[in-house]
Amino acid sequence: MLPFLPLLLGSSNLFWPSQVVKSLETLSKGPLYSKVDSGELLFNAISHIRDSLALPSLQPVAPFAHGGYALFFDELISRAEASKWFEEVVPALANLLLRLPSLLESHYQDADYLFNGVRTGLRLLGSQEAGIVFLGQELVAALLTCAFFCLFPVSDRGSKRLPTINFDHLFEYVTFSFLFSPLLLRDIYESYSKKQENKIKCIMHYFERICSSMPEGFVSFERKVLPLEQLPLCVSYPEADFWSKSVVSLCPFEVHSSGFIEDQSNGALEVDFANKYLGGGALRSGCLQEEIRFMISPELIAGMLFLPCMEDNEAIEIVGAERFSNYTGYASSFCFSGDHVDKRNVDGFRRCKTRIVAIDALCRAGMRQYKCTYLLRYVKFGFPVPHRLAYGIERKIVCLSFYMASLPKYATCETDGSLSCRTVRIYVQSDCPGGFLVDFVNFSESYSFGFGREANKAFCGFLDQSNCDHHKSLFQDGGSQGSQCMETDKDTNVVVKDFPVRSPPMDEAPSTSVEIAMNRGEYINQVIRYSDKKGSWCLDLEDKIGIATGNWGCGAFGGDPELKTMIQWLAASQAARPSVSYYTFGIKSLQNLNQVSRWILSHEWTVGDLWNMLVEYSSRRFNKETNLGFFAWLLPTLFAHDAKMSNLTSTP
Repeated sequence: MLPFLPLLLGSSNLFWPSQVVKSLETLSKGPLYSKVDSGELLFNAISHIRDSLALPSLQPVAPFAHGGYALFFDELISRAEASKWFEEVVPALANLLLRLPSLLESHYQDADYLFNGVRTGLRLLGSQEAGIVFLGQELVAALLTCAFFCLFPVSDRGSKRLPTINFDHLFEYVTFSFLFSPLLLRDIYESYSKKQENKIKCIMHYFERICSSMPEGFVSFERKVLPLEQLPLCVSYPEADFWSKSVVSLCPFEVHSSGFIEDQSNGALEVDFANKYLGGGALRSGCLQEEIRFMISPELIAGMLFLPCMEDNEAIEIVGAERFSNYTGYASSFCFSGDHVDKRNVDGFRRCKTRIVAIDALCRAGMRQYKCTYLLRYVKFGFPVPHRLAYGIERKIVCLSFYMASLPKYATCETDGSLSCRTVRIYVQSDCPGGFLVDFVNFSESYSFGFGREANKAFCGFLDQSNCDHHKSLFQDGGSQGSQCMETDKDTNVVVKDFPVRSPPMDEAPSTSVEIAMNRGEYINQVIRYSDKKGSWCLDLEDKIGIATGNWGCGAFGGDPELKTMIQWLAASQAARPSVSYYTFGIKSLQNLNQVSRWILSHEWTVGDLWNMLVEYSSRRFNKETNLGFFAWLLPTLFAHDAKMSNLTSTP
């Protein structure tokens, strides 16, 4: 982690260079001593500290960041607010930075003792590395102060697929309305600047709060992974028939036509409609659901320091991030609206009981969201290397066709000839430059496209691996699928599409809740002893944690709201979540969601039943056999009745 921190490592401790210490001590004494009482002078002080670090990986700040700091503190906030900042907040932040080395040393001393030796210390949680990092809120505040001062080295972050972390771009975008004011784009950039200004106000308010009263709890950041290979202590990435054969009952589903996910009070796991790079455009110009959440709860930004982008079988769960700000509006109308006091209880690990899971949806979904295609593949490379011991490297391949097209001219490839091939053998000639001789590569990494990918992504986020035994008891094949039936619902006289009726499992009875509870303690001990690259940890033994979600991937990413609603429902049900609270944000296509979900529940559909209906509908939609939404396609008479009533009420 050291290459990504601005500190130096001595023989036994972390430290700031002496010139940095001198600059921070000067700032800590206030503007009468430091002479830093404006945004322009603050940026000059930041630049001086950056120069004193003398780190080769500390690249120049964004070109217009200087103007952004000056504009925000000298013109966009009142003189009284600016005076408070320079007299109280800046000195406190300088003192916090001076404590950063000792905070980190204390953190690493204690990190491995939280869970019987399981690693919880600050480190890079790379791709396919299930693991968790526990950070004290004071350490989080110090790291965010580093970001505000633009002190994190960034040159190696791209190669590690890490998101933006310094705040220079955040401030840079504030200047654009002024730079473009003479042009026809002035109105666009003025609204652009307003939202950016209010994003910064949220973060500045966070700094004011922590400088007046430092919180003493913890925040945890967990990379959740559905292993691509079969492991004894984990639920693995679902294969092609996983969903269609599921006999798990759909969980209760509650529809909210108003309100926001972050305002729910049931302790549910709240869904972050994430970019694959955690935080998305939070530290740039973005201002959608994820970015707003990161502004009102800035401790989430700390995860951007050490969590590389998510793969299709990964999610990120963050517990304990406190909310500090209220807001109104969305996107260009976003506006900071004052202080928020988070009154949620804390758990046994001193984390605020706010649970957030980041899952990234299919980007630019289009018609491919209606495809359900699976390529099953694992990749293992064996390299006999001259003068060195042979070693193995695991590697992910984005797409089979891409990989085959990129083979070097010295290599040949053989497959079984099918698109969903299980094995690929790659031969490299002995005269390959560098002397590498690759005997073969076995290929079998799980991957999916379309709504199959989305279901697996949501399942990864919603699943609690600590309940592995319980989940695996649910994954048993439930018997034959039954016949296609039910053309008319006799109770409601609503015509519906044919759907599969399951037969109850005959080979074994499901585990009782008592049996599950008795086995759970031993399982947790096993997982804690398991390698942190393949395990997950039960960090909160409370049950009945539902899902609070909404229109995931349905805005800029172009997802179908009706399809995404059903996908999240079946994923939450399969993950044994007790309920889903769905916030529609008032979009028209979901106005009948409550009726549809109640109808489905009244007919006791299983996850497999709903999945198979989605497969049939998506196939028809993809092949342009229907243009109806899923709800109207599923319950045509109900929607025909609604359309008739709508026409009657609109007739003069």
